[in-house]
Amino acid sequence: MARSLFAAAFGRAPRSAGAEAPDAELLRLFATARDQDAFAELVRRHGRMVLGVCQRALGTGPDAEDAFQVAFLILAQKAGSGRRTRSVAGWLHGVARHTALNARRSRMRRLKHERTAAELDTPAPTATAAFPVELHSVLDEELARLPEAYRTAFVLCCLEGRTRPEAAAELGCSEGTVSSRLNRARSRLQAGLGRRGVALAAAVALGEAAARGDVPAALATSTARIASLLAAGASVVDVAPPAVTTLFREMIRVSKTSVVLTGTVLTAFLALAGWSLANRPTEGEKPSPPAAPVTAGAVAENAAPAHVDAFGDPLPAEALARLGTIRFRHRLHAYAIAFSPDGRHVASAGMGTTVHIWETATGKEHLRFDADARIPGIQELGVDQLAFSPDGKLLAGVRINGPTCLWDAATGREVRQLAPLAGWVAFSPDGKTVAYGLGRRGVGDALFHLVETETGKEQYAVKTLEGEATRGVFSPDGKTLAVADSRGIHLCDLAARKSSLIGSDAGTQDHSLAFSPDGRFLAVTRLGDKHVQLGLVEIARRDTRWVVTSPPDLVLNAVLFTTDGKALITGHKDGSVQFWNAETGKETRRFRAHNQSIQTIALSPDGRTLATTSHASNGGEHTLRLWETATGKPLARPDAPDHDIGDLAFSPDGRLAITSEGGVTRLWDTSSGKQVRRWKGGRPAVFTPDGRFIVCDGPKAIQVLDATDGKVIRQFSPYGSPYGIRCLALSRDGATLATTWYDKHISLWDMETGQMLHDLVSPKATFYYRLVFSPDGSTLASVTNHVVVLWDTKTGKSVREIPSEGNIGDAVFSPDGKLLVYATSTVENNRGVSYLRFHEIATAKEVRLVRCSDRDQDRCDCLTFSPDGRTVIGGSQHGNECIVWEVATGGVRHRFRGHQAPITSVAVSPDGRTIASGSVDTTALMWDATGRLDRRQPAERFRADQLDAAWADLAAQDAAIAFHGIRTLRAAPRQAVPLIEQQLKIVPRADPKQTADAIRDLDSDQFMVRAKAFDKLEKLGEAAESAINEARARDPSPEVAGSLGQLLDRLQGQKLLRRLRAVEVLEQVGDAESRRLLAAFADGAPGARLTTEARAALDRLGR
Repeated sequence: MARSLFAAAFGRAPRSAGAEAPDAELLRLFATARDQDAFAELVRRHGRMVLGVCQRALGTGPDAEDAFQVAFLILAQKAGSGRRTRSVAGWLHGVARHTALNARRSRMRRLKHERTAAELDTPAPTATAAFPVELHSVLDEELARLPEAYRTAFVLCCLEGRTRPEAAAELGCSEGTVSSRLNRARSRLQAGLGRRGVALAAAVALGEAAARGDVPAALATSTARIASLLAAGASVVDVAPPAVTTLFREMIRVSKTSVVLTGTVLTAFLALAGWSLANRPTEGEKPSPPAAPVTAGAVAENAAPAHVDAFGDPLPAEALARLGTIRFRHRLHAYAIAFSPDGRHVASAGMGTTVHIWETATGKEHLRFDADARIPGIQELGVDQLAFSPDGKLLAGVRINGPTCLWDAATGREVRQLAPLAGWVAFSPDGKTVAYGLGRRGVGDALFHLVETETGKEQYAVKTLEGEATRGVFSPDGKTLAVADSRGIHLCDLAARKSSLIGSDAGTQDHSLAFSPDGRFLAVTRLGDKHVQLGLVEIARRDTRWVVTSPPDLVLNAVLFTTDGKALITGHKDGSVQFWNAETGKETRRFRAHNQSIQTIALSPDGRTLATTSHASNGGEHTLRLWETATGKPLARPDAPDHDIGDLAFSPDGRLAITSEGGVTRLWDTSSGKQVRRWKGGRPAVFTPDGRFIVCDGPKAIQVLDATDGKVIRQFSPYGSPYGIRCLALSRDGATLATTWYDKHISLWDMETGQMLHDLVSPKATFYYRLVFSPDGSTLASVTNHVVVLWDTKTGKSVREIPSEGNIGDAVFSPDGKLLVYATSTVENNRGVSYLRFHEIATAKEVRLVRCSDRDQDRCDCLTFSPDGRTVIGGSQHGNECIVWEVATGGVRHRFRGHQAPITSVAVSPDGRTIASGSVDTTALMWDATGRLDRRQPAERFRADQLDAAWADLAAQDAAIAFHGIRTLRAAPRQAVPLIEQQLKIVPRADPKQTADAIRDLDSDQFMVRAKAFDKLEKLGEAAESAINEARARDPSPEVAGSLGQLLDRLQGQKLLRRLRAVEVLEQVGDAESRRLLAAFADGAPGARLTTEARAALDRLGR
């Protein structure tokens, strides 16, 4: 969030007693709303103390900063669990101490294996004349012995410099209690330190001196950002710097307890720090009162964070840029809108469980929270209605197939559940009463209920034998509640507890209601068998003043009065908003708000702003739109995509990207995320290989556009489909274009002449999901629901069909053309399962099957290969993640998290350094594929143990661990290149005759001859790899084939994985030294994997 809940509630005023939220409240904000600013305040508040603890144990170098981050990340993962006191100062002191001690023990072990201490880039704690080295650890050790309450008071006042009134305000107790705790803490510390021959005054002075140093801004910002990502479900390995991740792993090994630091199970470790003691008052003291609820305050003007998109909104971790905006954007379509009473914010919700609160003026996200609280056994579909309380403190929401709730509008915290399955909810004008009606009524159920807002106690209920209350609304004076059901409109006198019925016209059912501002009239929509009515009912006469029958595509839930009462506003299925004269029922004006049906409308309290949402289907809009009521002009509407990102492609130089969505094609600067230009139409669209032109769908013709200005250069013969092109693919050499419409036909076009070369028809297809050329252009793969068809592009004939039992989402060729990888999904044991299938083109065999997910979370409808062929990238349909699979192992290397909805398209820049993913959330994100832009690079060099760990990681079968090692080495090229040169050797060239003789002897009749031949080939290793592969391809005897297979298996183990990944590190570094080393490896034995991989890497670097 650009403006967080904490910033809105507490601003950035100087700290004073009672002016800040307690730590517990900040933690709750962070746990419930993922408020990064709330956590940043915790880092600001306690950072100097935590860094002081770490520096007293580890010195002032990066080791202490790593321990600092780990301590706060543990706090972040503990934020949402259990009870806690108002201040975490004492608890954090304990966690920081244990973290620093673990780091120090690890460093001492390293010293035993290093030649000199000078090799360390982190200095040890430095002794001074006033304070010997031993004192650094003695102070914190004795503090750790204190009860939590005493330690917290001491840390706040003596290490963090709080005054006693400030400490009392933070702890929620009296100054006398703070003084009592401080005196007891000092007494115990005096005794403990005295036994060690240390004066308390000296120890305190050292502690205060260590706490005076400010936490580096970059360190504090990085810590808060990583904590926010962990709260969003990211893994520590994915988001933390290598050194921090290494420290986590070291702590796991040292603790030898069942501690899962990368998950949520932290009980064993946190018990060491005394978390449970924080909930226990000391003898003679009263428990701290509960934290006060947060109320919205003045919003401080804050400088935008550095890691933001072109609109100033935060980017996810590892994202380099965002194409588009998140402002007023929903992951799926929105059902409900509500303005806050002051009009400064507008809330929206819809399909899914997310509720957004936006700044009306800018569209910035003020708050986002999860409204999920479903009834067991019933799937929740979303939020159908929202309403603010008149004072703006509460937000009511009607959940589809879920309980209706009241939430704290400042925090998103659930205050109360009203009903299990309500159909509508409304606040009385004074805010003291909430009315709701059940969406599914049984015999004897109440038509509606009135409850006290403060307590939830029922005040009144009206029971009838029939009818379902579709909507209810209070009159402006709060004296009447109007409720619509199948019989008509019930007008309930709330003071007299009586109701009267205004019957509906025959064959109609009243649906939605809106009172006029003076309370004299009710606007009503009525649903008939074959028509819809819009009418105006005069309350006093109990009569309908006028009715308009079957206005064009009226939306039943979209009707309201203007604030002056002179007009009605309605939403319609053609996407228009219409205004009606309230006196006559005549239409006065209209404007087009959306391309698809209006879902709902809302009016700001001052009547100047109208909000609308659209029913998004088949790639429709996911936006909340604001309009000037008087003119219909758009407000706070950025020029950015508002539909699913359907297509996404890089320019050949990687500087530009093209997206297609909602009938609009846009060109973007990939480094800044800024839009370069846009034009209507053009989906799908691709760049020509030289980057000068864009080939796209146009008005009933295929168009070639100038990439610099979007002008049409030429167009191909018109096509006959009224729906345009569904899929488009261009061969790598730019000579051949493939297109398909929504039918069984595929057209191949000559790009130079514009003439059709072939009309390909598959009798098994209804239409195609994807077309993709092989790298040499000789083959075209077409993807339908259950089969991939390979076509010869020269003859236009089908050469192979690859059937699948499940649905096929996408397919892609490897850069060398040897593999076709396709994604499938099916149902096994009543559960969705997804697979990646690797099909070898030469043999027509499936060479690898990767089970992606048991919960269908990794189902992919879009795939692409990295240019080096080492990874396959896919966009998950249900997990909203961009997933990177390693080809060598089939394992998941990395997951890029940040989209709010399914991913629809993926692409990789030509240099392989950037991954792009487009989503249903209307944005595309640019991801750092290599970790080269890690925002916390090492100061100068990694420690020896970190390099050793990274080198060991390169051999891991787990692709994620290996990728961590790659990124670690990539971050320290001056150390990584010499390490690789030391560890890897050039594959020597083998004598071809000796190798051939040994392979021949594998077929000898004599056992000893065969054994010697096997041993000789095994010793030759990679030098004989090429000859072994050639011999295996000649279809030898089963015995020889078995021996050759064993030799290859031994070659293709962990050592090979390490070699391949080491070459990848060198290619990513790409400097003169790494190229020199690659050239040396490329001069090794022909056919050896290290040799061929090094040559391929050099070729790519030379392009």
